[in-house]
Formats: sequence, structure tokens, C-alpha cells
Amino acid sequence: MVERIVLRLALLIWSFIVISDAASARQQPSIACEQAGDLEERIHLLQVVMDFSNGTTNTTIEVNDQEFQQLDLTDHARVEAAMQAGLFFAARPANAADQCQEGERYFQCDRIGPSTDSFDYCANRDTLSKCPVNGVHPKPCCSCGGCLASTSATNRSLDMWFGPYDSSIQSEPLNKTATSNLNDCKMSCKDDSRCKAIMHSEKSTFHERNCFMYDELIDNPTWSKPKGFLVYKLVRHKE
Repeated sequence: MVERIVLRLALLIWSFIVISDAASARQQPSIACEQAGDLEERIHLLQVVMDFSNGTTNTTIEVNDQEFQQLDLTDHARVEAAMQAGLFFAARPANAADQCQEGERYFQCDRIGPSTDSFDYCANRDTLSKCPVNGVHPKPCCSCGGCLASTSATNRSLDMWFGPYDSSIQSEPLNKTATSNLNDCKMSCKDDSRCKAIMHSEKSTFHERNCFMYDELIDNPTWSKPKGFLVYKLVRHKE
């Protein structure tokens, strides 16, 4: 009993740290991307503490969903950090909140005024790639909406792909190959435990390759990617 009380106190403290770090990213947007990876690790550690203190994976599901439901979708820095951490995914396209299912939350990507988080997703190609609901639209979009869902419950038991994003990854590729289709490229990435993202094209090649794999999720807005390529990001299920 005492051990569980101590662990629950540790959980509360850790939750406060996660939220505080996301808030600091709002004050210093330049470090938001760096904090995203750290936030992912802290969310995972939070799950481990809950599992140990309660002896059930159901509590992990509840905590993940609670994090998502309490996420301030009007705060762009927090939304971006949570998206990089894989806290939610785009479940379906929508034009209004009443089109979302129970537990889902509506998000609108638009210009500064209409956007849910008051971020200008329509400014340029880089900002278009940041839209959280791109994954349920044919291409990175402006003036589009969708329903976000927590990567908990049955969703958390699967590796999940997000995208496509009309962007590029800041690191050098882990590997590059020629594949016959997008699914083959995704499978090549999943087979390499280091891989977190791919850049792929169905019709184009770059140095005779059309599948590039990366160990980072962070975009590189300064590099113009080859024409016809799109980025897909992988959030792996944590055992």
C-alpha cells in the first residue's frame, strides 16, 4: 500500500513536469521540436509508472486518453509537441465537431483566426506540413478539418503511420532503397528499429532510389526535397 501511494505521488509530479515542459515550449517556440522527443519519452515513462503502481494496462489506456482530452488544442506549441510525441492521430476528415465520434476532438487547420490553435497553416509549404489532420486528407491542406483521437486503447497496441507531409526530415537518411510501392517502403522502415520516418515517391526517384528512411521525426524547412516525394512518420507501439 505504501509503495503504491509513493508511486502515485511520483506520477502526479511527473505529470506536472510533462505539462510544464509543454508550456515552456509555448514561451520558446524555437525549442518546441527539441522538446517533442523528450515529451515522448516522458509520456512513455508515465505509462510505466502507472502500470507498475496499478498492476494493469487498463490504467495506461486511461492515462493516455486523459492526457489527450486535457490537451489544450488552442496552444500551438503544445499541439505540435503532442503530435510529435504520438499522443494523438487524425481519425477522420470533418467540417465540424458534431461529425466526430465520442472521445474524438475536432481540429481546424486554417489561417490565424479560424485555426483551432490560431496558427497560420496556410502561410507556406512548411506550415502546411504541420497540420495535425493532414493524414485524413489527400495532401497537406489549408482550410480543412478533422477529428483527432487518442493513441490509446486498441490504437496503442499498433504501430501507427502519420502523413503524408509535404516536408523533409532534418537528418541524413539511415538507408535508401528502391521499392515498388509505399507499403514496401513502410515495411522496410518497420523492420529497422531505428527508423521513425520515410520519404517516398510512387513515380519519382532521387539517385535511383524512391524510399529514404530516417531516425528522426523533426522536419527540415530549409531543405527542398526532391519533387514528387512525401514524408510519412511512424509512431511505434511501446511494449
